[in-house]
Amino acid sequence: AYLGPYPKQFSRAHPFLTSPVNAPNMSDEPVPVAASPAPPSSGKKKAAVPKKKAAGASKPKKEAPKHPKFADMIADAIATLKERSGSSVPALRKAIASKHGKELPANWEKMLSLSLKRLTAAGKLTKVKASYKLGE
Repeated sequence: AYLGPYPKQFSRAHPFLTSPVNAPNMSDEPVPVAASPAPPSSGKKKAAVPKKKAAGASKPKKEAPKHPKFADMIADAIATLKERSGSSVPALRKAIASKHGKELPANWEKMLSLSLKRLTAAGKLTKVKASYKLGE
């Protein structure tokens, strides 16, 4: 008959749990630890030398854009178009491209849409349906 600590269906328990050979050795005696020798000190400390930046490592300044600010270009385009119900985004894009086309960066259309959102949130533009008017 099986008289182990586990039920009969679990008679083959993990060897670590049942074998006294693999049991951890726990004794009451402290284990001596070898002290690591301290490095010999000469009594003098080295002076801290501040690190110098490499000459000419500064970033070159970006050139100023040749076109006016997007807020100024948008206000100018809306005033030039003189539309009673406001100017649509494609109309603004066409007006700005015709006047400042060569000076604009490659991502100018994305910058235009972000500027329209920013100016609308600030109250400088009023959005009417899908068009923009100059704010009061």
